[in-house]
Amino acid sequence: MLPMMYIDDCLRSLTEMMETDEANLKQRTYNVAAMSFTPHQLANMVRKFVPQLRITYNPDSRQQIADGWPKMFDDSNARRDWGWSHDYDLEKMCSTVIDGIRRLQQESTSALPIDYDVEVKQALDLHRSSGEPGEQKEIIQQAGQS
Repeated sequence: MLPMMYIDDCLRSLTEMMETDEANLKQRTYNVAAMSFTPHQLANMVRKFVPQLRITYNPDSRQQIADGWPKMFDDSNARRDWGWSHDYDLEKMCSTVIDGIRRLQQESTSALPIDYDVEVKQALDLHRSSGEPGEQKEIIQQAGQS
């Protein structure tokens, strides 16, 4: 499980902090948080919108780095000092992104179609620094596609 934030929330947090009266800011830096999820939770949520989605992935040596990160950031100071609150949870983020892809698909024949076979495994293999095969977990691809 890793802390994540949709970009719209991230940008809004910066704007809100910069627009807050300085007298309300009790410190110079703040954590802001939104959601934490695992790859499995993300896959299950995406399947709500794309039921035929199949997922496989191969963790590599970078997983050890991620395992050392916090599961969630404490953003209580931002909530207290300037009223921070995220808008996007996992479901809203997935819905927004998938709706955006579908809208692009309808507007342009050159846009990435929602049923495109996304070969995440190949991308991971290209960036694998250790060259180790890694434990196969789950490749993002559509059911019925090879």
